[in-house]
Amino acid sequence: MSDIFLSYFHQDRAHAEVLARALEAEGLSVWWDRTIPAGRNFDQVIEQALNATKVVMVLWSRGAVESRWVLNEAEEAAARNILVPLLIEEGVRIPLAFKRIQAANLVGWDGSPQAPVFHDLVASLVERIGGGSGTDPKPCA
Repeated sequence: MSDIFLSYFHQDRAHAEVLARALEAEGLSVWWDRTIPAGRNFDQVIEQALNATKVVMVLWSRGAVESRWVLNEAEEAAARNILVPLLIEEGVRIPLAFKRIQAANLVGWDGSPQAPVFHDLVASLVERIGGGSGTDPKPCA
């Protein structure tokens, strides 16, 4: 089981990868669809990962708000009260069904683990997950 499931629009893959690597460096386990084994059914693997995760992070961009995959994953996460929305693009309007949940604003984040916005996000995740993989968030330099 992963601590975090990343939901993102396929053209935002670079953002997802930077975020996944940064979270993993903090000791959190991250699942994203680049880990689907060859020969496995996409739908089944994604559903299994969604069912097993502690937090679903949705990377909201202009493309994500139009993506059926992202919307379905966000809906499932919201229903289970495990949704953590992230804004990754300026001017994005989060769909109405998800606006009540506070989003972390990572617009312009360059991947730096020392950035206060990232440090705050990790602290929030560790609190929500229940300690992550046994690590505390690293202090902001």
